[in-house]
Amino acid sequence: EAVKLAADNSKLVVETESLRALEQQLQDRDAQIAKVQGELAALLEAAAKQQEALSEAEGRYQQLLKSTAMQSVAGLPIAAAGRVSTGSASGAATRRQAGNRNVFIQIVGAPGVGKSSLLEALIQEHDPAQLAKFNEQKANFMTHHQIQVGERFLKLLDCSGNARASHLVKEWFGRSTWVFVVYDLANSKSLEAALALTQEVHSSGARVMLFGSKFNVDKGASIQ
Repeated sequence: EAVKLAADNSKLVVETESLRALEQQLQDRDAQIAKVQGELAALLEAAAKQQEALSEAEGRYQQLLKSTAMQSVAGLPIAAAGRVSTGSASGAATRRQAGNRNVFIQIVGAPGVGKSSLLEALIQEHDPAQLAKFNEQKANFMTHHQIQVGERFLKLLDCSGNARASHLVKEWFGRSTWVFVVYDLANSKSLEAALALTQEVHSSGARVMLFGSKFNVDKGASIQ
């Protein structure tokens, strides 16, 4: 009987120690969970602050784009008002639409297709005196140029392919007579983007020319 009682007591001690060990494990796990939850809360708070900062930065960037656009057109002459005509309503509407187009050629396309290089070559050939201004303003996302070709002055608008500025660039489709949509002969995706732009140009009433640039092909890239 004494042996049995001793065995039961020994078993009870073992079970008690196991229970304490299990309780300690549970406490350790709870502490780990609390730590992870705290770290997660801190990460969520940091992410929220970062998102807020990004939203503020995007707002400032869009405001900068609009400000740059306003500065780029500040020096443009205002189109003279046309005379009143007794022609048809459709003819009058056409003349009003034409009168609002104060850019002869707008140059657009995806980034890196060679738009500015084409314009630089044109300036170099016909009006090299404008090269200094061109190089000074090359980094702008939208720049107006007045280039002398022979005895005629052409008003051109060189536009960045920056997607975040595309809505401002497209606003000028309705103010341009021609829109040259440039794509890279070595980049089929740039052609897809160009074809999409041509539809929007047509919708604005401007004339469109699709222009394949050899800028990167001449550097050794393969035609796609």
